[in-house]
Amino acid sequence: MCKWKIVSDLGCGNLIRFFACVSLISLSGCASFKPQPGNDGLHSRATVPEITQTRIDLESLPRPRGILRAAVYSFRDYSGQYKPQPSNGLSTAVTQGADAILINALLDSKWFAPVERTSLQSLLTERKILKSSLLDKEDSEAKLPSVAPAEVIIEGSIVSYDSNTQTGGAGLRLLGLGGSSSYREDRVTINIRMIDIDDGLILHNVMSTKRLFSRKLDSGIFSYIDADQILDTEAGFSYNEPSHIAVTEAVESALINLIADGVVAGTLQLENANDVESTAFDRFLSDNERQHFVEDIRLAATRKLEKEKFVNAVNIRMRDGIARLNKHTSSLQLLRKKDGGGEFNIATASTKNTNQNIIPEPSAEVSATNDVLSDQSKVKS
Repeated sequence: MCKWKIVSDLGCGNLIRFFACVSLISLSGCASFKPQPGNDGLHSRATVPEITQTRIDLESLPRPRGILRAAVYSFRDYSGQYKPQPSNGLSTAVTQGADAILINALLDSKWFAPVERTSLQSLLTERKILKSSLLDKEDSEAKLPSVAPAEVIIEGSIVSYDSNTQTGGAGLRLLGLGGSSSYREDRVTINIRMIDIDDGLILHNVMSTKRLFSRKLDSGIFSYIDADQILDTEAGFSYNEPSHIAVTEAVESALINLIADGVVAGTLQLENANDVESTAFDRFLSDNERQHFVEDIRLAATRKLEKEKFVNAVNIRMRDGIARLNKHTSSLQLLRKKDGGGEFNIATASTKNTNQNIIPEPSAEVSATNDVLSDQSKVKS
């Protein structure tokens, strides 16, 4: 009640002037959102693209055990959407250079090494020119290395672009003084898949969705200050999130998701298995998946250690058995040579048997003795 009494004491004219001052202050705040020009007041300087949180997560991915060579052939737009009027009806709603965005994301991830495939014909043409120049110089020893083959193919596509998925706003106006705000939401969905070139199997297939927001805020005053004086002011601003930034974030998010799926499935490997706890995987791996992954790694390491111990024990037994067999064979040869009446040098025989890792072949005298013993056994029978 006190507030209404103060306002009523101001009078109608003073009330309008009070609201006008408040409105001007709010409009001055809105004016601070206007685009900021360059130093000359007319032009702006070119800068690097906006660094989003998704880009920070992509660049902070843990190191892989090995880098894969990846080929990117195309990133097609299957949305079939065009910009709404009054824009040009032939302009598409999303960028047509998503393949360049994907290649840049592959480089930033440090998990893949992209090989040139989009302009492969230009590369082959330049290689032919270089090869012909080497032939002209009669440098027959100089050979061009072959073009590096890819180990995986990464394909992508823009699945859909839905506009006006959600709209809303609010406003208030009293005695010609007020303001309003409104927003609109669009949505873009992309797909990325990784293909093994050996058998053509699709190793991983992920989807990513990014919402685009458009906002508008305006305020104004329209009122009679006096019988022949009218106050009419308005100000506001609007912001439309660029579609190429939304596509970039969707591609980067899908790539992180693909790497996370590859780590869990075993097609991609971390340099350090404990790096699965990295914050970059927080949105794509649950705590249970991480726990199972760590347990599987520990179980595999335990099995590997047990296998190595078993193999070492078997090798030791085999070496001991071979040594005993060689020693027994040497003893038999000594006995056979003594039975045959031939002279035998023990030092020479021991040295010879020491250098042998397999059972030695019997000598000619031992073979003859064996033949005689076999003949005698036949006569007895």
